[in-house]
Amino acid sequence: MNLTLYITDADGVPMPEPNQDLMAWARFMGDWEHKYIDSTMIGRATVQTIFRGQDTRMQPNGEPMLFETMVYGGKLHREMQEYATRADAVRGHEVMVKRVESGQ
Repeated sequence: MNLTLYITDADGVPMPEPNQDLMAWARFMGDWEHKYIDSTMIGRATVQTIFRGQDTRMQPNGEPMLFETMVYGGKLHREMQEYATRADAVRGHEVMVKRVESGQ
């Protein structure tokens, strides 16, 4: 797992935290507006997409996976997808919403 800490710029584009300062990163991540991408309730399920600020991929190569969409509740509870970019996360959120709506 890559231990690089990430923040986003004013446009939501991820970048490594300049000094890899854990406290600066924690303050940044403590502001929900920096993490929040989207949240959609469908019946008893919630689809939530966030910026994680850490790369949790297990492979040593490839783009950092910094965003995730997770389902809480319903048939797809704990279903998760990871993304490298905010644009992919936004699209992925909509795909997951459609999956939850259709029960798949």
